[in-house]
Amino acid sequence: MLLRRTWVAFFGRFGRLLPVQVQAVPPVLEGRNVVVCSPTASGKTEAVVAPTAERSLREGWGAMSVLYLTPTRALANDALLRIAGPLGDLGLSAALKHGDKPQFDASRPPDWLLTTPESLDSLLCRQPDAMARVRTVILDELHLVDGTYRGDQLRILLRRLRHQSIGPGFASHALSATLSDPEGVARRYMDDYKVVRTEGGREIDVT
Repeated sequence: MLLRRTWVAFFGRFGRLLPVQVQAVPPVLEGRNVVVCSPTASGKTEAVVAPTAERSLREGWGAMSVLYLTPTRALANDALLRIAGPLGDLGLSAALKHGDKPQFDASRPPDWLLTTPESLDSLLCRQPDAMARVRTVILDELHLVDGTYRGDQLRILLRRLRHQSIGPGFASHALSATLSDPEGVARRYMDDYKVVRTEGGREIDVT
């Protein structure tokens, strides 16, 4: 069982992995850089979050080991609602840091921090030591910033994080429902990457 620690929390109610998860889980568990391009409601968030949590538990990463970056505050809020429950079931804490949630206590950092590129820039300038233990960065909805000045900023931030990370290994995992050239995007943000691309999503029960 590849997800021995995290299966129940993330997939217990479904009983199986969706196609994008079957493809993405193994390379994420291996610590590879991965770009996941898959439609909305296809399960791509869990395809990256669950194996990242599995690695963090298996290897004992500790506080401030995972950054979850989103282009907007609203997306960060939504992502926290989606992943905080399963992470909490596993004993992992998650918190927000952005313009509407500016407080960050470096003496009591969460295991996972959900933030925006701009707030990350501020943290790297003001509290760089707090970022030194980051092992993995998840880039959600990357298509919203790629090809803009914010995408340029994000690439610089990732280089700074890699440079000052004191842990063994550093992985980037990008998620997007809309990438016309995922390989080109991957080359701009990471090295030695794997692209996971699937078509079709699961049906949504609106009730």
